[in-house]
Amino acid sequence: SGSKLWRVRECGDNGAPIMIRVARGDVLLIDTRVWRHQASIPAEKEPSISIARDFSYVPRQNEEAFGDVDALLAARPAETGDVLFYESDLPDCELPRSKEDAHCAVGEDGEGKLCLVATRRISTGEAFAMAPSSSSEDEEK
Repeated sequence: SGSKLWRVRECGDNGAPIMIRVARGDVLLIDTRVWRHQASIPAEKEPSISIARDFSYVPRQNEEAFGDVDALLAARPAETGDVLFYESDLPDCELPRSKEDAHCAVGEDGEGKLCLVATRRISTGEAFAMAPSSSSEDEEK
């Protein structure tokens, strides 16, 4: 027994969602950077379990192509200089560091409050990433 009802639509699309019913043994892969999603498990007499995992595909030389990834994704677009989070609002997580894909940095607003600031345009669904700190670059050597 067991099924799950998914409602998916492209980020930024306010139209009717696509409805997908997933049955026991089915696998559904969704790129959550592109698709907004909501899932529900209909009430049944038998218990039902649903398992979700986040994966990324980042092929690099001598590394595995798939890996379990924790990421903080942009809920809406941001422009260069926009405050993304204030220190008091930052989620309890470590942002990935990337030389190539960094687009946010720690800064201060006009009142001197610590915040995370966009260093380039950020699209909806894009994972936040910061440049490596000088100490993390030293550790890699």
